[in-house]
Order: sequence, then structure tokens, then C-alpha cells
Amino acid sequence: MKRLVIGVLLAAVLLTGCGKKQETTNTPPAQGTNDNEYWPTSCGEVYSAITEDLAFRVSVEEKNGTVTDLAITPDNAWNVAGMERIFSINYVWSEASRAEWDAQMSGGGNLLTISEETGDAAIWCRSDGNVVCWRADSGEVQYARAVNPKEGEPFEGKLYHLLDGIAEDAVGAGVWNVTADGDLDADEAAEELLNQITANYCAVPKWVTWKPEDVVADGSNVYDHYQGEPENFCCGMGFLVKLAEPDGENGSYWRSGAGLETPDEDGYYGWGKAVHVKRNETGDWYVYDHGTGGYLVELPFKWEEATLAQLVEAFFETVGDTHEWQVPYYILALPREQLKALPALLKELTEAEAMELIGLLEKQAVNAKETGPWVADMLEDVLEEYSAYLAE
Repeated sequence: MKRLVIGVLLAAVLLTGCGKKQETTNTPPAQGTNDNEYWPTSCGEVYSAITEDLAFRVSVEEKNGTVTDLAITPDNAWNVAGMERIFSINYVWSEASRAEWDAQMSGGGNLLTISEETGDAAIWCRSDGNVVCWRADSGEVQYARAVNPKEGEPFEGKLYHLLDGIAEDAVGAGVWNVTADGDLDADEAAEELLNQITANYCAVPKWVTWKPEDVVADGSNVYDHYQGEPENFCCGMGFLVKLAEPDGENGSYWRSGAGLETPDEDGYYGWGKAVHVKRNETGDWYVYDHGTGGYLVELPFKWEEATLAQLVEAFFETVGDTHEWQVPYYILALPREQLKALPALLKELTEAEAMELIGLLEKQAVNAKETGPWVADMLEDVLEEYSAYLAE
């Protein structure tokens, strides 16, 4: 298992072609007809055909020829299904010509292409114009003008700005698509992943609306760790983020969830994520999920079906939140008859281990209202001779 180099750019790992000037292959063919009066329906049908299996490609070509090519998969296709319904709701469509498309192509905006992995179906639109071009699997090419009457209002814009959200979602997923050497311990792996994610945020393409001006790693902390099989851990990751327009569209990505706090004197906002990390098929660490919080490690059994022996074993294979309160909670939630087996299990432990388990069980019995007031009295009864370890 080879350790990845910290700071690997998103461009090199995830965004094929990003950062390189290329000859564009996105220009639609010259042939085409304009005999369909139902423009949003026709374009929407092509969109449906392309996106049906949530496996297609999106590319964005900038004015300087830089192309970001993205593979869309079910793992990053978060806002894809049903998008064609918005075509007719948010936009007024009218006939356009190849000449109008060609004139628009000479502008200074970005060209977005949505296309099938295989086949001819594709849709083209630009950030600086309203003319849209699409090609069906049959090879028929059509052009139309799609105008958003609300353009200029917050989060309203051209068809390009509706569809580039698909590309931005893929970029956002790619930022977190990182791995760390499986030989690293949990704390080291968390730092390695944090540094790679930071580098990926800094390498986000210029066309992405939420692209930060700068991102600096601000530390990680592992708060839950299951050391058994399959090993996994949860951690918090902190970042310092500098934004060009934190109160506008540029800041929308960063304000979601916990939002943004007051910036420091250098203009950096504190921003963080809770992260669940697992091992992949080769044993390396990877980011399984991330969000605003609520993650705990996964154990190799369902809580509601766990036996007392499984829970006691898990207690000594975990460090952090699951160890401190999750396992004790589920032990105390077992039927009284099952808890009577606890003294026999305690005899297999060292005195220090037994005292630690009993101490956290007692803490849970006192503090967790969910277990009911009867648990504290019952605990002394089921512990038998080990009740001497109770603090009260």
C-alpha cells in the first residue's frame, strides 16, 4: 500500500484534462433542423435519455481552452433526476438557428456539454448566451433559445447555470475522494486526508461558483474509533476558508449546514466537517461519508440484535464516543435476565477493565433518562459481588 503524497491536486487525480489547454471536441455538428415547436420537451427528452442511468459525462470548457471533464455516476449525481421538468417551468423557449449558435460560440463564456458515455445524445449550452443546442441518438440536431425571465435574481440564471450544478456536485464529490496509507494510525490518517482535501479545495476549477480564494487545514480530531474488524473511525476536520463573496452565491456551498462564523482578521472563516473513515478493499483509509455531524463508528452487528457478550467485547475494541456512552447505553437496555450474565463476563476481565466498564455503566444509568430511573437500582442487583465497584 503506497502512501499518497499530501497535496495531490484534484486536477491530477479527479478532473481529467483540467489545467491543460486542449482542442475542444465539444462543438456540435453543423447539420440540424428546427422543425420542432416543443423545444423544452425535445431537449428534455434528450436530457432524460442521457441521464437515465446516472452514468454520463459533463465537461466545462473555459475561454482559454481549459477543459474539466467529469464522469457522473450514482455516487455524485445528487441533483440529476427530473431536472428536465425545470426546463419548461423556469425558461421561455423559442426557435433559434445554427448561425445564432455559431455567433454565441465566439463569445467569452464557458461551454458546458452533457453527453452519453456511449452514443450520440448530447446537450450544449454556454454561460454567456441563451441559445442551446442538442443532439438526439438519431443524430438530429436542434437549436433553441431558452430565456429565464427571472435571470438576475438570487440563484436564477441561464440554462447553463442550472446544468452546471451537476458538474459542481461532481467536483465537490471529487474533493473528498481521497485515500491514505492503511499503515497509518487513525490520527495520522485523519491528518493525511485533511491535507489532501485542503489541496483539492485549492485546486477547484475557476468556473465553480463556490471556488474559494484559499483554504488552509486547521486540524483534525478522532472522536470515535472501532479497532476491531472492519476497523473504522470518525473524526472532525477543520478548515480556514477565504471567499471572494461570502454573502453571495460564492458562499452558498460554505454556509450550508453549520454555516460560517465571523471571519478572523485575515478574512478566513472557520469551517468544519464530521467525517466517517473506513478502509477500502486494499486496506487503505478513505472518506466514507462527511457532513455536519452525528457520525459514530460502525460495529459488525446491529445494536438491537447484539448480545451482552458482543457488547462487552465491543466496549474494549472502541475508543471515544461509542465506548463512553453508546455501548453502555445498549448494555443497560438489555432485558434484566440477560444482564444477570454480566458478573460471569466480568470475571474474564482484569480488575481495571471491570472497574472501567462498571464506572461507565453507572454513569450511563445516572445520566441517561432514556433508560428509566429503575436502571440504577437494578445495576447494583445484577452486578452481585461487583457492585462494590459502584461509586455510590
